[in-house]
Amino acid sequence: MEVKEIRKSCKAELRSVLLCSRDDFVDHLLGPTMEEVPSWDKILGNVKKSHYNAKKGHWKSFPTLTKQTTEKQYYRPFVNMANEVNKQCELIQTKQDALEGVWIDTHSISPQERGDSKSRIQPDIVHVASPELFKKVTQDIYKTRQDSDKKIAEKELANNLKFWWQQIHVIIEIKRKQPSKKKLQKHILQLCCYMRQMFQEQLDRRFIISLLLCGDELFLWRLDRTGLIGTQTSINIHEEPDIFIQVLTAISLLPAHRLGWDSTMKLYVDGRTIPSYCLSADKREKNKSDLFRDNWVISMPTDDGGREDFLTIQLIDAVGAQMLCSRSTVVWEVIKLSDLPRFVNGNTAGDEAGESDTDTPEIYVLKQAWQQVEDKCEPIVPDELTRYKEAELKKSFIHSAECVRIDGELSFTSREREPLKLEDLDAPQPNSSSTKLRDEHNDPFRVMDLLKDALCFFKLSDKVVGRVQTRIVMKGSGYPLTYASSCLEIATVLRDCISLHKKMYLSGVLHRDVSLGNILIMNNGSGRLIDLDRAKYVSQTKQALRPVTTVTESEMKALRFSTFKDLGWPDEKQREDYILLPDFTKYRARDAFYQTGTIPFMSYQALSKNIQSLNEPFMHEAYHDMESFFWVLVYVCVTIQGPLGGRRREMDEENALAKQVSDMFHQEMKDLGETRRQYMLLEDTFHTLLPCLHPSFRDLQPLIEKWWKVLSFTALHQGLDRDVIHHHMLRILEETILELKHKNPVETDEIAKEKRAAREKHWAKRRRIPCLSSSGGSTEQQQSPNHSPSVPPMSRRARRRLSTTSASTSPEVKRRRTRQNI
Repeated sequence: MEVKEIRKSCKAELRSVLLCSRDDFVDHLLGPTMEEVPSWDKILGNVKKSHYNAKKGHWKSFPTLTKQTTEKQYYRPFVNMANEVNKQCELIQTKQDALEGVWIDTHSISPQERGDSKSRIQPDIVHVASPELFKKVTQDIYKTRQDSDKKIAEKELANNLKFWWQQIHVIIEIKRKQPSKKKLQKHILQLCCYMRQMFQEQLDRRFIISLLLCGDELFLWRLDRTGLIGTQTSINIHEEPDIFIQVLTAISLLPAHRLGWDSTMKLYVDGRTIPSYCLSADKREKNKSDLFRDNWVISMPTDDGGREDFLTIQLIDAVGAQMLCSRSTVVWEVIKLSDLPRFVNGNTAGDEAGESDTDTPEIYVLKQAWQQVEDKCEPIVPDELTRYKEAELKKSFIHSAECVRIDGELSFTSREREPLKLEDLDAPQPNSSSTKLRDEHNDPFRVMDLLKDALCFFKLSDKVVGRVQTRIVMKGSGYPLTYASSCLEIATVLRDCISLHKKMYLSGVLHRDVSLGNILIMNNGSGRLIDLDRAKYVSQTKQALRPVTTVTESEMKALRFSTFKDLGWPDEKQREDYILLPDFTKYRARDAFYQTGTIPFMSYQALSKNIQSLNEPFMHEAYHDMESFFWVLVYVCVTIQGPLGGRRREMDEENALAKQVSDMFHQEMKDLGETRRQYMLLEDTFHTLLPCLHPSFRDLQPLIEKWWKVLSFTALHQGLDRDVIHHHMLRILEETILELKHKNPVETDEIAKEKRAAREKHWAKRRRIPCLSSSGGSTEQQQSPNHSPSVPPMSRRARRRLSTTSASTSPEVKRRRTRQNI
């Protein structure tokens, strides 16, 4: 990603910047325990004795600040003194789980300066784990820019940059003088760009500490999933040397979890579990193995109150990891660590026909997210687990779940901020009407509504909402709908998902985020609707239909005349499901109603906040989810070159098809809402969509036309057809399935099994299962071979969800996920 894009994303995602006193920051976040104070004082004395001129009140090698002083003059003196502190810390015998590393001036190892607008971001000074490897990779990064083969250069550059950011513990940015408030804002944004990259590559980071030295003034910053905390006043490194040295000592002596690492996650290397920051240089050298992404050991609770370890074998989605002030969702495929020998011996999650085998170990999916907590009450279980319980799906979907605890304490941003007395920055406030901060419930609006005035960073939000780290292990895994093996399988999967949506709905749970990433094909070809992160629940019900025996013939005729358009009335038995329905008019978010969903698949009414008056809140209904299913179907049929065919090449060119698809799915929210409205309500506009379908999906055109017919009518009539919308959708899907079976009798079970087996084999090759040596230890990781030509290549959109839990989508769609406070 280019620098401009990174900065743009940071401005969009950073919701909260709060300030505290420097003493609070240093004492509570970077201070020693009472037992450690003597040893810290000894370090301070030794460093001051060798590097500090007490008579002049100035560090010996640091420049005297004048108008001619440059940033470069600070690099070497700072690194030398910081490494002296580091050396003194190494002499102290401690049992603490501290960082091991060295301070490096990155400019001294860069062969050239980065002056162009597409240059990669580079902090001035870093604390890194393996300095020699870090220097070598830095040199390699610049060499790749000269490679004549652009594809090779881009691949090599991506690998090197990923490895580069994985090695960094702490960053320091140097500026030549004390900044104005406007300049300080720019410096903050620059730091956040660095920390965003670190979050992306270091999946075991809960928060990041960074330093900003402006002349002789040092500012301290900490970025977590709620926002940024900084020091209200700076530390003068010459006048307050003790505080300055305490900060550097903290980085070398504090336990790693106090500096932002997640101690519950460890890498699985050579049969041992090792914290990422303790990994030896010879293991880090394998920078192409994706070690920092694939093989983590994570402990989860068991039903009997114990713990069991899971081993991650494939990173499914980590797009959310880099996002600031968000749920930051990360998803892996996992196995029980105790099952590893069985996988190494050749077992997989399915037999050759793609069916599950009860004798083979199971593959699970582990989802980690930072759940919003709107009050100071510490949550007991993840909200998503509660939604699955309310939908009566916990037993069949959930293996285990918990709110994470670090060193015995809940991993909760509000709790960690409690000791700090947060202060507002005395800065000019932007016009609140034009720069209103969005509620923390939202994931980042990354495609629209960017912060227009940078001074927004200094606005103290009236409601800064905490986030708690959660993990859920889901049973089973699956494939995205883009990997469907036939039109019949697509129709079957959609039918199964809508049936499941109906079950949730009748239990009082409305999904509200139907998207391509949340619809899965299971090993046996059935469909599953996942991800209740944005679901809402009500216990109240309303009477939608009366029993048939109580409805008179004249009432029935009146109902048919006034609200129905020959869409198919449920029979007497089917009507029993719709007599009592959940009453979502009783639902109210804690402070407001929200739009929610993944923007490319949201209904036009949700996109455009379709309400009767400004004072009336938008109400998300089951109908809106049915329209989202429709747009998922259309997306697959226009962007994929047939079943198991991969992404259409035309989509990456400049042509009429690509433009129309962009208009249908990738506009900003307001414009997309208007475009969708025309497709839904204007028949001529809808018919312009049909020629875009790939020829291999023509068998699904009648389904799309029937689906549109139901939606276009119910969009304008809020009568009983909306209450029985599931019935209408399931009816036309059942009809389509029967038609496809009759039209293609060759599509037998045997052919379907062969296609599922090929798909399963393809995905199995993507997993990285550590090999076992004869002594039982892990030796090296299996590498994914080239993709089989019989299955579609992995596109960015195809990566969006391969499992049963992920709330995230591909990078392009992820940026469009939103929930707006209205």
